[in-house]
Amino acid sequence: MAWGCFCWIPCPYKKWNEDDRAAMLGMLPLVGTGLGLVTALIGAAVCALTSQPLLAGAVITACYFVMTGFIHLDGFMDVCDAVMPRHPSLTERRRILKDPHTGSFAAVSMALMLLVFAGSAAVLSQAWTVSALIVIAVTTVSRCCSAVTVLREKPMETSQYANADFASGGRLVKGLPAIIVTVLVLACCVGMCFLIPQISWVTPGTMPWQLAAAGVAASWRLLAAAAVCALTALIMGAINRKALGGMNGDISGHMITSGEMAGLLAAALLMG
Repeated sequence: MAWGCFCWIPCPYKKWNEDDRAAMLGMLPLVGTGLGLVTALIGAAVCALTSQPLLAGAVITACYFVMTGFIHLDGFMDVCDAVMPRHPSLTERRRILKDPHTGSFAAVSMALMLLVFAGSAAVLSQAWTVSALIVIAVTTVSRCCSAVTVLREKPMETSQYANADFASGGRLVKGLPAIIVTVLVLACCVGMCFLIPQISWVTPGTMPWQLAAAGVAASWRLLAAAAVCALTALIMGAINRKALGGMNGDISGHMITSGEMAGLLAAALLMG
């Protein structure tokens, strides 16, 4: 269900059970891990074909958003249109949120976000072996924050999550798969940061402590990117919930998109 709903790549097994919607959200980070893995493979292929970082960053960005089916980008744009003009009326903000037309705030915000996203991907493409792990971590963490927030916070009255399963409290336990998947993925990525220098550095005379130092530097950059991603997603989620009076799928998409942009930007800035 999570694959079919949140990923454009065709799912070989199609099944939908409305009663499992909360459990589906718990598996959302696993979809992010899959998207990150495919993006990592695409990035490796692009970096092998071209030495131009700007072209590589643009292709990686385009492929990633195409694979998401633009579902999170749509939410990002809707929320920007509704919240950024700072309309005093909650009713007006919600009306704009549901308006199918694209406003200037959505267009400008999307352009700026894509500029930062693609620019960060371009910088990361210059050291893609470790950067691929950062992409996987960020796409997983952003969806964990989104899934747990949707399950934990009160939904908007007009949201698809405004039903008995989401209206009651004590839903956080249904987000445990999201947390578990995220922790496991981060642990694997950090471990790979230490393994990659061992298999890629074949220069004679390389000392073990040099390999360990490379692993520590790469893992700290990965964890910093994940932390910035999570912090940005959670802060933006809180701001938008307050502005719109509850949680819904559009805010979830805004959390994922803004968190990933911030996480990749942090990783690019820390490349040094």
